[in-house]
Amino acid sequence: EDVAKGVRHAIQNMGP
Repeated sequence: EDVAKGVRHAIQNMGP
């Protein structure tokens, strides 16, 4: 559950 959060954070950070 921690790994998925890191990947999601990286994608959201590179989104906008």
